Amino acid sequence: MSTSSSVVFLPWFGPADYICLRQMKEGDYLPPTYQDWLTRAVAQAMDLLASGCSAQIVNLKIEDYFDWLHQHCLPDTAEARAQYLSHVAHEVGCEVENMCWPWPVRPNAAA
Repeated sequence: MSTSSSVVFLPWFGPADYICLRQMKEGDYLPPTYQDWLTRAVAQAMDLLASGCSAQIVNLKIEDYFDWLHQHCLPDTAEARAQYLSHVAHEVGCEVENMCWPWPVRPNAAA
């Protein structure tokens, strides 16, 4: 997946934003509760660190995403979410290819 010099972009959410995320289109494939998501996300972050990767955790706010959609005159779609994540990843110096879930971009991406 990544080399030891990789920086992996980890979108992170607070409890209120996670509830909104679950209510979005395709959000139903995410774990049913914030605690379930947090447990999985922390485990994944720890696995990445144990494998020698660096992790760039970025706290995402759903409100910022919808502001970005409005600024770019885009509807809330899987493609728009991918574009937003790419935008945020580049702002923090990461490549979107090194992004880890969760974000409802593609239902099959929530492995």
